[in-house]
Amino acid sequence: MAHKINFSIQENHCWICSLPVNSAGYPTTAAGGKISTVHRYIYESIHGTIPVDMVVRHKCDNKRCINPNHLEIGTLADNVRDRVERGRSAVGSRNGRAKLTEDQAKAIKGLDLISVSLLARVFDVDRKTIRQIRQGKTWKHV
Repeated sequence: MAHKINFSIQENHCWICSLPVNSAGYPTTAAGGKISTVHRYIYESIHGTIPVDMVVRHKCDNKRCINPNHLEIGTLADNVRDRVERGRSAVGSRNGRAKLTEDQAKAIKGLDLISVSLLARVFDVDRKTIRQIRQGKTWKHV
């Protein structure tokens, strides 16, 4: 390991790592000649090699936490299901690519008498976007 792993313990028992984070927000370190996220390094140190098709999940939903009791292995599908069930998905305006707000999506759902084409021009989106909102395929949470 290139450097000591410093952390502080929070009331919820998360061990918050103070090392620099990568672009995804996970603390990283140089371990075994390669850059690794600290939570994966900790998990592997205790449990051995992580299978290629598995990820290390945070039970606490805190990317900086390295408490071994808060880490568990699972599939990417498990991790995505956790994100959805715990309300951490980037839905609606929290999605970085969203062109609409929740209020605009609600308005579109309530404007049944206005044509799809007109609404698409007013909100500067594709007609397909308007149809999907009206059909309940997108913006389901509003």
